[in-house]
Amino acid sequence: AGTRADAIAILDTEDFDLVLLDLFLPDSAGLNTFKSLSRVARIPIVVWTGLDDEALAIKALRLGAATFLRKNQLSVLDLAGLVRQLAGARLMIGRLPGLCPAENKRLC
Repeated sequence: AGTRADAIAILDTEDFDLVLLDLFLPDSAGLNTFKSLSRVARIPIVVWTGLDDEALAIKALRLGAATFLRKNQLSVLDLAGLVRQLAGARLMIGRLPGLCPAENKRLC
């Protein structure tokens, strides 16, 4: 999706294994972007940004981001592998009874 509003609309109507989120979209910026999507997404959100800001990374993780990646940190192949791992972990957790706590349904 090209905007936060588009992402929210898509998440409302389609199924995904995870969200790969750039924090800076035309209609939203910074952690407000993450917060607005995390309210509607019931799946892991990977924050992927060009910023090299450790404090921002810590805040995003505390707010529930699955991980925080800098765009220059990984190759496309590394990123693809990480996405597969996170999506696979979510599928496994969802299939095992009792491992999906009610307070953290977004990860299951």
